[in-house]
Amino acid sequence: MIDTNYVTPEQFPKAHKAWGDKGFERINKLLDDAVHLISVLSKRDDLDYAGLSEVKSQDDNPVVFINLDNLDRYYINEQDIKDFKLPKLIKSGL
Repeated sequence: MIDTNYVTPEQFPKAHKAWGDKGFERINKLLDDAVHLISVLSKRDDLDYAGLSEVKSQDDNPVVFINLDNLDRYYINEQDIKDFKLPKLIKSGL
C-alpha cells in the first residue's frame, strides 16, 4: 500500500504561501492521479511513497514524485496525466 503525503498548510507553509488553497487542491488531485497512472501503466505493485517535489515544481507547474520500494523514483506533472504517459523511471543507484 502506498503512503501518499497530501500537502497541508501546516506541513508545507512556504509552498502554501506560493500555491494557496486552490493550488494545494490541484497538487493533492495530482498525487491521486499520479498514483493511479503509475499503478496502471507500470504494472508495478511496489509503490511506496508519493509526495510533492518542491524542488521540481515551478510557478504553475506542480510536480509530484512516487518512490518505489527499491528507492527508484518517478516524477509526474499534470501533462503526464493528460497524456496518460508513463514518465521516465529515475534509478536510485543503490
